[in-house]
Amino acid sequence: MIPRKKKLCAGTMLSKTLKTAKITVYIRRVLIATSVGLNVLTGGYSNQTFSARNWAWHREGRRNIVSIIDALFGSNHCMESWTYWVIRKRKKGKK
Repeated sequence: MIPRKKKLCAGTMLSKTLKTAKITVYIRRVLIATSVGLNVLTGGYSNQTFSARNWAWHREGRRNIVSIIDALFGSNHCMESWTYWVIRKRKKGKK
């Protein structure tokens, strides 16, 4: 007997897509929280990611691992993280 393929209706496919999107958002948040936690454990600000901190070190001419982080997460990841952090910090200061 040949097994039949299940037909997926549009609702089922949409449901699976939404679940995948939610899982992706969750994983992203966990990674950001882990990065902030690592930064705090190594003496950084409580609302700054480790990537942003490394870019700040890079700008100051200090030792950093920007090239390693950017190789893992994409070109200019650290710079973009630092830029995002600076913009958020300035917005919070204006309130």
